[in-house]
Amino acid sequence: MQKKIILTLIVFLLWSCNNDDLNGPTKEIAIDQKVFYRDLRIGAFVNGLVVEEKAINTVLKKIMKNGSNDLEIPGMVDTKKTYSKGNWVYEFTQLAKENENLANKLILENADKMKISQAYALSSAYYTIAGFPYVRNVRFKSSSFQIQESIDKARINFQKAIETETGLRTAYEFIGPAGEKINATLLLPLNSKGQCPVIISTMGSDQIQSMFYGIYQKYLKNSQFALLTFDLPGYQPGEFLEPQKTNKYHDIVIDKIIQTNGLNGLINKNAIGVWSKSFGGNAATLALYSRGSKIKAACIECGAVITPFYGDPTTYPKMTAEGVQERFAKNSLSDLHKILKNISLKSTFQPNSLSMPLLIIGNPLDYINPEKDMVIQQASSTKGQLIKVDNPPSETSGHCPPQDLSFPEVLKFFSKHLKP
Repeated sequence: MQKKIILTLIVFLLWSCNNDDLNGPTKEIAIDQKVFYRDLRIGAFVNGLVVEEKAINTVLKKIMKNGSNDLEIPGMVDTKKTYSKGNWVYEFTQLAKENENLANKLILENADKMKISQAYALSSAYYTIAGFPYVRNVRFKSSSFQIQESIDKARINFQKAIETETGLRTAYEFIGPAGEKINATLLLPLNSKGQCPVIISTMGSDQIQSMFYGIYQKYLKNSQFALLTFDLPGYQPGEFLEPQKTNKYHDIVIDKIIQTNGLNGLINKNAIGVWSKSFGGNAATLALYSRGSKIKAACIECGAVITPFYGDPTTYPKMTAEGVQERFAKNSLSDLHKILKNISLKSTFQPNSLSMPLLIIGNPLDYINPEKDMVIQQASSTKGQLIKVDNPPSETSGHCPPQDLSFPEVLKFFSKHLKP
């Protein structure tokens, strides 16, 4: 473990359990949060991805060394405007390209497919980090193109990693209500013979699909379930995301599964489950009501669905506060709670208004989806179930439990209820 720079925030970088031959389980990395604009809870955003501690440390040092001038915010080393050495997106993109080039080289050498897959997985992880915090807000206007490019490459190389390992197609596209492309990833179990029960899942980061890598490797690859994830509608700087439209993509994807007989028999149109997290849970909740007759079972984990963002938003970390403002509040954080009433689904969650098995799971101290909201969600279904998962504060500041604590319960739930 390298010498700590300053005793401050611990950055958690989590490993997929199937990559013991790279550098072994990652350790904690300490870095001075005070000189970074980005909230360095990186573990919350690369949960389950392949990462290498030494490589991450090296990049963070480069940013601290070369990010001392041309800054959007004085003193914040990761806000360098110029896309060059010291710029967060640039530095992690270089690391991603190294591993992407290695994968392509290994292909030419007819190397072992697992080595190729792991190189693509590493590349996907670093492209994912390059795009962090996944918000094209005013702070990153000069790098907005590169951020979007990183997010796209993260998805593409994630798909290549799985396809190389399994030989199964992963990349799909759907068409949105305005004719836009909806990028999707289908993860089939290795032993699939078609007609797999499918879990539809969306997270709260709109376009970050690569975080499903670890879940697939550890829990789904040898299971009976397929997983289908896709982009949420997304948002641009200064554009308010209309909450009643967030479920439109869920409706489109579910309808397409039905219309195509389960994507031509790969998945079972009569065994559709929904599992979504954070703001992805908001969109999924609306789909439970708009397409409830086609959904066999559902799980909402740490869903931002009733009264998101309790407390004073002006006390949030700078990155979080500005990201929330860009996404919801438009003009100022003082408008936040008033505007968030528009995305509240409290009136939607009427007691016994749903009949499908519904699992509500999360941390009872979650500042976005606390226990009192979870109880309301559970009561909305005649078959509602509530599981509380304690969440170490150092992991994700209380929002959304670590995957290894929650997903085994999610998988147990679908094993019981998601059958043809």
